[in-house]
Amino acid sequence: MTTLATECVRYLGVPRRRRVIQVALTALLGIAVAVLVEGCVAPTGERSQTGPLRPGSVSTVDYLPGGDPSQNIGTLYLPKTASARTQVPVIVLIHGGGWKARVGKDVLDANARDLRDRGNAVWNIEYRRVGRGGGWPTTFSDTAYAVDHLVELKRRAPMLNLDDVVVVGHSAGGQLAVWTASRGLHSESGPGPAPRIVPKAVVSLAGVLNMASDRTRITRNSGDALGGPPSRFARRYALVNPIERINPEVPVFVVHSRDDAVVRYPVATEYRDRAVAVHAPVTLVTVDHVGHGGLVSTQRGWSSTLSAIRAAQSVAHSGKTVTVTTSAVRGRR
Repeated sequence: MTTLATECVRYLGVPRRRRVIQVALTALLGIAVAVLVEGCVAPTGERSQTGPLRPGSVSTVDYLPGGDPSQNIGTLYLPKTASARTQVPVIVLIHGGGWKARVGKDVLDANARDLRDRGNAVWNIEYRRVGRGGGWPTTFSDTAYAVDHLVELKRRAPMLNLDDVVVVGHSAGGQLAVWTASRGLHSESGPGPAPRIVPKAVVSLAGVLNMASDRTRITRNSGDALGGPPSRFARRYALVNPIERINPEVPVFVVHSRDDAVVRYPVATEYRDRAVAVHAPVTLVTVDHVGHGGLVSTQRGWSSTLSAIRAAQSVAHSGKTVTVTTSAVRGRR
């Protein structure tokens, strides 16, 4: 703005002294406008602990009093079209990273924005991970508290439809997502409290659905998250390992690429077969050529993920099983 004003007055032949004064005034005007705009528009991801959460807002909220304020947080994205008189579906996002602290919820920010722009409320959660206070049982109880905090968020954002919650997780987050569906089974055993929120459906994206499997490169990470191998901590694995704790009341959509080199494709088929054996609703969505991370890449396999999420939401809306065929989700966005 200052440069443009300077050029204008120069070519108009204004004397140098007056030109300097005019440029300074223009710069001050620009600063004043910027301050005014900043005062009218809340910054993206603003920390917000009290008061109503308005349509179109992006607010970071603490969900665990006394927890780690840098990790026990989530960011709630509300669609601009929502209002207190309407009810919008809720998607909980849980990031992966092998339950290790090197990856955080910001890796799913773009996904959250895209889902928000499609009319969903999105709760993108963080949790304490191995290396930053996580591990057994903290990583899992944090996830439980984060999902349950939707009840409190509803008080501030009445448009949240808590009867229409789908939990979506990638990689290690896929394990956590599917586990949230089973929290009500033997809930007295934990980890975490008895659930206040049970999802209507879950979507696992390249999920670690068998934490004891030798078909995944992050089995060692499972041991770090649970304190050791299943031979020592069988009870812990039984409580949170998705393949050992299946809730037949919650449909699970398993999205997996055949060429996944981190969590091998047979992990997905093994979980599918176990769920079928106990008469649990499960849909395996097979994708080609997107690897492990492609399912959350908006440039690669995100269209496959969106198809599975839409199917999961259809189940949440109707209560009927919806089949997603491989051909329906194959391809790239």
